[in-house]
Amino acid sequence: MSAPNLAALQAALQNDVMHGEQKTLDQLSVPVGAEKADRLGVYQYAYKARLISILATDYDTLWSFLGDQVFHDAADRYLDKHPSGYFNARWVGKGFAEYLKSDPMLQAHPIAAEIAALEWTIGVAFDAENSPVALMEDLAKVPAEQVAQAIFVPIPACTLLKFKTNAHAIYTALKSNQTPPAPANLAEETGVQIWRLELMSRYKKLTTEETALLELSLQGADFAMLCETAAFLDDPDTAAARVAGCITGWLNTGLITRIDIG
Repeated sequence: MSAPNLAALQAALQNDVMHGEQKTLDQLSVPVGAEKADRLGVYQYAYKARLISILATDYDTLWSFLGDQVFHDAADRYLDKHPSGYFNARWVGKGFAEYLKSDPMLQAHPIAAEIAALEWTIGVAFDAENSPVALMEDLAKVPAEQVAQAIFVPIPACTLLKFKTNAHAIYTALKSNQTPPAPANLAEETGVQIWRLELMSRYKKLTTEETALLELSLQGADFAMLCETAAFLDDPDTAAARVAGCITGWLNTGLITRIDIG
């Protein structure tokens, strides 16, 4: 067999293994007494089992929450619907949390998707682009007359997630080897901030106001807009002070990469 034909066969076989197809069966050679479909199936099974193992590593807290069988079955369905198209196995589970929202067995339990989203985002924060970190000294350099136009730009590793369940509480308990609370829907949607500080991914549950302010900052809102929002959410007389306190917290925990003037 010529080299080009061999390369084509290898590519076709790889496609069969990755996508569960059997287009190369007629071209396969197996020992006497062996079935071609069985031999191909061994490779297909081993490939998917490896990917499920990777998902279990990336989502080990979700795995603990769901249990072996439920997690394995959900991962199996995910890979059937979303075969890996990445050369780097790190990204096999990129769409898993989103998939769980419509998974036929788990879509009625949104907490699974929310735990997965939190776990994945925490992992991605560690891999996020490096950036400078703004300090309180940088804020002090902003002229008083321009403070209203100041824009506090979050670091690339910062993400805001919004949850309708107590996924945050369950995830935190499981990571601390504690008994998690029973799954429950929240009376009010809750924000969770994920970011990286000193080479460690971190996460924090936010108040309604903190959630609104961080969301606006991620959208590029300036200090004046943050204060308007805070005034709407709570006492207008203390809005500016509350926003200033929130920004101080951001700067002290490495959440801001720079301060722009709009």
